[in-house]
Amino acid sequence: MEVWHDFSSLMPGWQVVNRAIGGTTTTYWVERLAEVLAEEQPDAVFCYVGSNDVATGASTDDVGEGFRRIREILTAYDSTIPFACLSIIKAPQRVGRFDEIAAANAAERKSLQPGDLWIDSDPFFLTADDAPIAKYYVEDGLHLTADAYLKLTQHVAPDLRDWLKNFESSPRPSIPLIRRASLHSERAALIDGNGSHTYADLLAASARVSGWLRGEAGDLAEARVAFLVPSSFTYAAVLWGIWQAGGIAVPLCTQHPAHELSYVISDCGAEIVVSDPQYESLLRPVAEALGRRFLLTTEIPGAAPASQPDVPLSRGALIVYTSGTTGKPKGALSTHATLTAQIQSLVTAWEWSANDRIALFLPLHHVHGILNVLSCALWSGASCEMLPGFEPGPVWERIRDDKLTVFMAVPTIYTRLIAFWEAAADAEKAALSAGSRRLRLMVSGSAALPVSVFEKWREISGHALLERYGMTEIGMALSNPFRGQRLPGHVGSPLPGVEVRLLDEAGQLVPDGTPGEIQIHGPTVFREYWDKPEATAATFTADGWFRTGDIAVCQNSVYRILGRSSVDIIKTGGYKVSALEIEEELRNHPAIDQCAVVGVADLEWGERVAAAVVLKPGMSLALKPLRDWAKEFLAVYKIPSLLETVPELPRNAMGKVVKPEVAKFFKKS
Repeated sequence: MEVWHDFSSLMPGWQVVNRAIGGTTTTYWVERLAEVLAEEQPDAVFCYVGSNDVATGASTDDVGEGFRRIREILTAYDSTIPFACLSIIKAPQRVGRFDEIAAANAAERKSLQPGDLWIDSDPFFLTADDAPIAKYYVEDGLHLTADAYLKLTQHVAPDLRDWLKNFESSPRPSIPLIRRASLHSERAALIDGNGSHTYADLLAASARVSGWLRGEAGDLAEARVAFLVPSSFTYAAVLWGIWQAGGIAVPLCTQHPAHELSYVISDCGAEIVVSDPQYESLLRPVAEALGRRFLLTTEIPGAAPASQPDVPLSRGALIVYTSGTTGKPKGALSTHATLTAQIQSLVTAWEWSANDRIALFLPLHHVHGILNVLSCALWSGASCEMLPGFEPGPVWERIRDDKLTVFMAVPTIYTRLIAFWEAAADAEKAALSAGSRRLRLMVSGSAALPVSVFEKWREISGHALLERYGMTEIGMALSNPFRGQRLPGHVGSPLPGVEVRLLDEAGQLVPDGTPGEIQIHGPTVFREYWDKPEATAATFTADGWFRTGDIAVCQNSVYRILGRSSVDIIKTGGYKVSALEIEEELRNHPAIDQCAVVGVADLEWGERVAAAVVLKPGMSLALKPLRDWAKEFLAVYKIPSLLETVPELPRNAMGKVVKPEVAKFFKKS
C-alpha cells in the first residue's frame, strides 16, 4: 500500500520494505513469512499480528497462535533478529471481547526474547481527532482502510524509533554466536581474575580488537591470526575480535615450547601474532623470525570502529591443530556455519540456558574448552568462570559453594577430584558431595571414561557422568542422553544434526553388534585440513563422509568405542597426540639410535606416553634426563613418562615396527 511510503519517512536511516503476507489461512501466511525472510534478509522485523475474524466471533486464540507462529519462524531464520510486534484489535464494535484479547496478549508477551518490543493497539485511544479509530474501518468491519493503517503507523513510529536506536548505536554482528550477545547485554558473561564482565563488555571489547587487527583494511578476509592468551576475558575478546574482523582464529597452546609454536604459526601462514605480555619473551622472537606482525594485548585501543565487515557463515573461522598418523599436527579448519551447527547441537541436546553457570579450566587450544564450554555458555547467555588452570581444591570449592550448574572435564580431572575427596575429612566429604548433587549436569570427554571412575563419581556426587564422543574435525558427534539412562563405557547416540554410520574394512555397513569404523556426516563436520588437500581428500569417503579412524559397535542405537584404528594415536589426559611426531623428535637425541612410542593404559591419564629406545653404542639414558631434554621440543603432555631401553625393536617381515609387541615391554609398568 502507498501508506508505507509514509512509514519510511517516519523511520529515518532505515529502509522500510513492506511485504504483505496476510492470507485466508495461517498455513499460507506462515509459508509466505519464511519466504520473505529468505528473500529480503532483514536486519529487523516489525509485524502486525491479530485476528481479522474477531468481529465475526472467531476464537481469540488466533491472536496468540499468530504470535507463536511468527516467533517460531523468526527463531528458525535467526533467533537473534530484533523483533517488534503490534497487537491489533480489529473489531472495536465487539467491546465484550477486549478483555479476552488483552489476556491472550499478556500470555504471549511471556514468549518474548530480550530485546523484543510488544505494542498494544487500543482502538479507544488510537484516534485522529478524538474520534475512535473505528471510523477508519471499511463497512464489513473486518479490514483496516489505508487511513487506519496510516494512523496506526504514526502511533507506533516513535516507539519503533526508540527501539531501533539500540541497534543503530551498535552495529549488529553478522556471526550468530556474537550477535546473540546483544540479547543478554547486562548479564554476566565471563568472570576472571579481574572481576565480572557483561555481554555488553565482551561485545565492546571484541569490536575494539576487530578494528585494531584490521588497521586500514576493511576485512581480514580469512587471514589467519594466531594468538597466545591465557584463560581470561581477554581471550574471549581476542577470539571474537578476530572473527568480527573477518579473520581465522588460530589459538596457540600455552604449554608449547618455541619449536612447536613456530611450526603452527608457519604451517597456518598466520599473518598476525597476538600475545599476552606474559608470553612476549617466548613468542616475539618466534614471530619476528618468521616475519609476522606481532601485537600485545595491552595495545588494544580504547575505541571501536564505526562499522564491522559482513562475515558470511561460509567463511573460515577457526583452525585447531590435531595430530594424525602422518606424525605432524594438521590444522583442522571449521567455518562459522560449522561452529554454529556444533554449538546449536550441544545447546539443544544438553538443554543449556541463560541460568547456567560453568567453570572453565580446560586448555583453550582444543574444541573441548573453546566450543563445549566457552561457546555453548556464551550462546546461551550463561556465565562462565575462566580459571587459570585446574587445581582440585579451588574447583571443589566452587562445586561445594553452589556456584555452578554445569561441569565439564576429562577423566584425568575426575580422578584427581576423587583423590581430593577421599583425602578430605568426613564433614568436608559430606559438604562436597552435597554441593555436587546440586549441579544439573556433569560431562566427561576427550578420552575414554573408565567404568571404575564412572561408578566412584556416582557414589560421591550422585551423578551418572554424561560421556560423549567427538573430535576436533567434527565437534561432538555422540552423546549419552541428558534425560534418560546413561550407560557406563558407552558414548550414547548421535547428537542433533549429526549422521553416524559404521563401516567395515570393505566399506560395507556393519550389522548391530559388529565392530566398524565410525564415519560422520552433516553440518558439524569441518571444511579441510589447512593447506593439505591430499590429507583432506584421504579423510573423506567418496560419498562425503568423514573417516574418524575410531572403531565402535552399536547395539540398540547406543555406541561403544573400542579403540583407534591407528595405534599411533595416544589419548593422554584429554589430549590426543601423535606417536609418530614424538618419535621424530626423540630420534634427534644424541643417545638414541631407534625408538618406538606407544600408549600404555593408565587409570588416571587414560594412556601414558611410553618410549622404547635402542641406544647408540656406549650410550646410556634414564627417564629424567630424557624428559628434561625433551621439554625444549615437545609440550609437557607429549613427553614420555615411561622409558625402556631394549636391544632391538620388534619388526615384521617388511621391516615395520610391530607396536603391539612394543607395548608388551611396559606391561610390568
